[in-house]
Amino acid sequence: DTDDTVLVHNIGTGDEVEIRLAASGSLTINTNQNFEVNCKQAIINADTTTVNGNAQVNGNVTVSGNISATGSISAPTVTAGGKSLSTHTHGGVESGGSTTSPPI
Repeated sequence: DTDDTVLVHNIGTGDEVEIRLAASGSLTINTNQNFEVNCKQAIINADTTTVNGNAQVNGNVTVSGNISATGSISAPTVTAGGKSLSTHTHGGVESGGSTTSPPI
């Protein structure tokens, strides 16, 4: 759009970087190189945030809401409600079609 303000560096080199300030108010950064943000704290305020591609977090994650997944979730250990998925036991086990009591 000719109403946009565009800063381009390394045109035609394969290392081109474009920063586009659209007349609509949106900001777009295009590069086929790495993009890095260095700061003390980063806060994103958005109605929806989408990450297209794999994501890696090197640190703890705290979630103040629900998590849903359409794929599998794996971890070496899982604890829910204070009970370990791999080491908890059940009482009231009987053979046949009976059910167990909740985890101990």
